[in-house]
Amino acid sequence: MTDNGLDLITTFNNGGESEGCVYDDFNRTLFISEEEVRGVLKAYRLDDSFDFSEPYIVDSREGQIGGDPEGVSLYKTSNNSGYLILSSQGDSKFNLYDRNYPFDYITSFRIGSSKSIDNVTDTDGIETINFNLSDEYPEGIMIAQDGFNKDGYETKRQNFKIVSFKDVLDALDVPR
Repeated sequence: MTDNGLDLITTFNNGGESEGCVYDDFNRTLFISEEEVRGVLKAYRLDDSFDFSEPYIVDSREGQIGGDPEGVSLYKTSNNSGYLILSSQGDSKFNLYDRNYPFDYITSFRIGSSKSIDNVTDTDGIETINFNLSDEYPEGIMIAQDGFNKDGYETKRQNFKIVSFKDVLDALDVPR
């Protein structure tokens, strides 16, 4: 029991250094990215026993992950469908997977530069929001940590970039 009255349910060893995680409540699946030696994205199907002994390997460096897998996010298009998004840090891409087992790889994309903003590179964390925020963001947004913030020839501290997720979905031409 902790000071705030919450009980610890369980702990588990994910193997290497865990970088990001997201939980899919409808499918009762916990996704965890692990860097270091293996560089994998794992899925744990959870039931009331909280058994973490047999993760499913969604992807690895031998597949579509370039370098270290980092941030992971879920974009729901309905209660039971949508996309799992993983930051593939080594190639500065974002991998898109089907949210449902067997979590098929769909495609990858990058967040490019504009006239006044540099492209996104060396990303650690990401987040997606899947609801209408405004006329400009009718299908939500994606927020990506940008590890190297270039301003002309000068490299500044990391920052965060925000893009319309409608633009992402349109560019990838994937189902809503």
